[in-house]
Amino acid sequence: MNLLHMDEVERASLITEMVSSFDHQKIINAKRETLSEGYFFTRRYSSGLVLMLSSSVEKLQTKVIQSVNPCLHFVFVLEGTLAFSYDDHFYALETENKKPQSMVIHVDKPCTSRRFIGCNDKPLRKIHLFLTADWFEKQPKLWEEWKQYIDLSHQAHLQSTPIEVNHEMHLLLESILESSSDSNEFMRHMNCEQLALRVIMLCYKNVQQSQAHASNRAPDYTRSPALNRIMTYIEKNLHKPITLNSIARENGFSVSALQRLFKSRTGLSLMEFIRHRRLEIARDAMREEHLSVSQAAYLAGYNHSSNFITAFKRAFHLTPKEYLESVRHH
Repeated sequence: MNLLHMDEVERASLITEMVSSFDHQKIINAKRETLSEGYFFTRRYSSGLVLMLSSSVEKLQTKVIQSVNPCLHFVFVLEGTLAFSYDDHFYALETENKKPQSMVIHVDKPCTSRRFIGCNDKPLRKIHLFLTADWFEKQPKLWEEWKQYIDLSHQAHLQSTPIEVNHEMHLLLESILESSSDSNEFMRHMNCEQLALRVIMLCYKNVQQSQAHASNRAPDYTRSPALNRIMTYIEKNLHKPITLNSIARENGFSVSALQRLFKSRTGLSLMEFIRHRRLEIARDAMREEHLSVSQAAYLAGYNHSSNFITAFKRAFHLTPKEYLESVRHH
């Protein structure tokens, strides 16, 4: 039950390449288009802690897919906007007035992560910390305390809890980013791990305080950012006709305000996102349920297979037939 390594990401979707110097890298897709460039650092520690961070600028509107096993996922955005999903749960963090945003997500079983990359040429500085099952096996007492909190708050799989980033935590997060580029490899890895554990302990104290202030009530985590509500509504209604008007009406927006919000935070238009999610569902159904191309086309909302094939290739750079052949070969 470990978080999968980055080299286990779907290789057709993500290739990492070093460019010119240690602190300048870029992420490219299978067509060698640059998705994001800047500085990226990933480290898996023997303790079971996984650290992933980046300070980058996104260059291409796309999506990166990764499989994740059970863990506690701590997300910190120090600058910019981050949008991603675990299965049908969507999350968005956006800094306001330079104030970092954070949450912890309870991943109780294996799931698929989708990272939505925009194309806004704006800086994005983020840190991900994962406490895997390996880590909790070595820290049974702490796991029992976390588990008690999860049980008491009725936290379901993929439920998120906001974390208040105070001044002390902010300084530690900035120190992690700075330490990750230390030229001394030993000091770099040691310092980052120690700093990351201090951040996690502050998060734990934050959660404890929140629980204490709940007056013996289970905390209400149903209120989420507007974007999360919108995406969750879309996901629940992908199987039937869905319009901009219905999304706006159900989420309390005008159509124009809805479109501006979604585009600014994800880099995608609403209808682009809906079309792509339906294509993903059809693709997965072909692979897992052995649907024919015509059946998958109907599932994705296309009346003609030819239109479906064109849209599929545009989205995944393969025809349905080529995709199924690649799956069989793997």
